[in-house]
Amino acid sequence: MTSLRRVETVLDYLKDFYPIRKCSTPRLVKRTDGCLFLQLGTCLGVCSGRVSPDEYKVYIEEIWQLLNGNDRIAVHELSGKINTAIENFNFEKVAQYSGYLLGLRHVIGKQRLVRSSSKNRNVLAVELINNELPKSKGTRFFIEK
Repeated sequence: MTSLRRVETVLDYLKDFYPIRKCSTPRLVKRTDGCLFLQLGTCLGVCSGRVSPDEYKVYIEEIWQLLNGNDRIAVHELSGKINTAIENFNFEKVAQYSGYLLGLRHVIGKQRLVRSSSKNRNVLAVELINNELPKSKGTRFFIEK
C-alpha cells in the first residue's frame, strides 16, 4: 500500500470515528435543524449551536494528539474493535479496521521519523484558518472563500 493510500485511510478513519464538521458551508452558519451530516449522526452539529466551539475543540485536540503520536488510545481501541469483529465473524469490519490500524501506525511512525530526520518526509498537517477548521471532501481539505 502506498503512503498516500495509508494517509487517505487515516482520513477515512477520522471521518468515521470523530464527528468533525463535514458540511461545505463557508463559515459556521447557524442552522436551526443542522445539516444532513448532523441528522446522519456523523457530525456534532456545531452549525446548529447544539455543541459549543469549545466542546468541538476537544475532538480537534484529540485528533491533534493522535496524529502527533502522543495518544495511543485509538490504536488500542482499534485493536479491540478488530478482535470483537473477529469474534462476531464480521470480516468486512475486520478488513476495514485493519486498514485503519495500518494507516494510523504508518502516519504515527512517519511523525516520529519527521522529528528525527530532515529527508524523505511525508507530512499531514491540519491548520485552523481564520479560527475555522478546513472542511473535508473525499480525501481533500479546503476552505471556501
